[in-house]
Order: sequence, then structure tokens, then C-alpha cells
Amino acid sequence: MQILKPVMGLLLFLSSWSVSATPFYLVVDDVVDQIAEGAFPVLAIGLASLTILAIVAMIRWARGAM
Repeated sequence: MQILKPVMGLLLFLSSWSVSATPFYLVVDDVVDQIAEGAFPVLAIGLASLTILAIVAMIRWARGAM
């Protein structure tokens, strides 16, 4: 009976790990979705700032060329 206790404990551990592995992946998918949703405004702001910098550079270049 003493030998069965560690074996049963190991089996319970492995079965609980395989059951809890599925929700873990679902949580990772949710985190990835949240990061993707949060990255869109950051990329939009970055693109807008690069556009403004390009406009300012063109204006400075045009003034220097005159």
C-alpha cells in the first residue's frame, strides 16, 4: 500500500496538469489578443508622429532650398 501512494499521487498530479494545461493556453490567447488590441493605438500614434516629422523635414528642406 505504501508503494501505491506515490504512484497515485503522481497520476493525480499528471492528470490535473493535463486538465489545467488547456485553460492556460486560453489565458495566453487572451493575453495575446489584449496585447494586439493595445499595440494598434501605439502603432497609429507612431505612424502619425513619423508623418508629422516628415512634413516638418520637407518644410525645412523647402525653406532651405528657396
